Amino acid sequence: MRRDVFVLGTIHHLHASCEGYTFAHVRKLLEAYGPDLVCLEIRPHDLAAAQFGYSPPEMTQVVLPWAEGCGVSVAGIDWWEDSTSAYEEAVRRIRATDEGRAVLERMEKAERDIYGEPFERLCGTYRGANSPEVQARFRSEHQLEAQVLREGLLTKHWAKRNDHMARLVTEALIAHDAHRAIVVTGCEHKYAIEERLADLPWVHLVQLEDFLTGELTLDPEEQLDSERLFIFQKVESPQANTDPDSVDLTGVAEKIEQGLSRAPGDAELLYYRGLYHYMTRDYDKALADFEGAAAGRERLVLGMLPLAQIIPLRLGQMYDLLGRRHEAIEQYGLLLTADGRFARRAQQLIEKPFTRPGKASTA
Repeated sequence: MRRDVFVLGTIHHLHASCEGYTFAHVRKLLEAYGPDLVCLEIRPHDLAAAQFGYSPPEMTQVVLPWAEGCGVSVAGIDWWEDSTSAYEEAVRRIRATDEGRAVLERMEKAERDIYGEPFERLCGTYRGANSPEVQARFRSEHQLEAQVLREGLLTKHWAKRNDHMARLVTEALIAHDAHRAIVVTGCEHKYAIEERLADLPWVHLVQLEDFLTGELTLDPEEQLDSERLFIFQKVESPQANTDPDSVDLTGVAEKIEQGLSRAPGDAELLYYRGLYHYMTRDYDKALADFEGAAAGRERLVLGMLPLAQIIPLRLGQMYDLLGRRHEAIEQYGLLLTADGRFARRAQQLIEKPFTRPGKASTA
């Protein structure tokens, strides 16, 4: 039985800033292809445990929710080892010698020659990121890395990782008896996975032009959803909660106001604007926006954070920063009967007032 497989190359966090390949485009491509199995760049055990801290944003914020909402089977197909510190140590060692620095400089120059222009320009559209021309550049880069650096820590076990990913795709195709699967992964993996699957006689590789004859167009609501994701990544990221002063907020205020001009009073956008004002230390405005968002507590922030629980927490934090401790405790008290995570955090803040975090502390 022939099994159709389309490998969709994505651009991870750059979906938030590339207008030609947004998070909304990823969703539209899923809809246009209509898979019966979604294989995504998340390790199987992370998917099973819903541990997504190291997963690309489009996987957890677009692909997985889309598949679950449509009742489409999913399979995690990523593979890598916890060797970040070992990789950094290997880079440090090679940079410590004149010969090593010369090797890395040669690699960097060769890569510039291969690409010729910035990654964002090459992959800034869904067709560009998945084009044979760009994939050929990725192949040349990785062949050069293998030749100069050898397979191992310095290449982050590139070949080994793609071997595992292709094997996991093959296993998922059989386990789910898939007839029309999509593999969603970073665009640099596309050619590597396709080359490995091409050896299987029962796999038919599909390309964009096989099912997408025209161009994707986004309606205003889809554009707004994509902008929400851009804003969310900035103001509700782990970095925003641990070191808010270090976050680059370029373009955030403009995106929020554009969204509110199309959806006045939107509770989610008001919540994001409140976070923006908090991050820029305008606590009175932050408080006003969180109060405005409270009217829409039934709304979910990107389907993950229930406003009914997070708004009292944010209100309490702003009251603490403004020196209004009694009102802060009242807000925290509303969460003592919430789910475990929010109740525990509320109890901590009742015992000790909230202070603005920096690099050495946690919000």
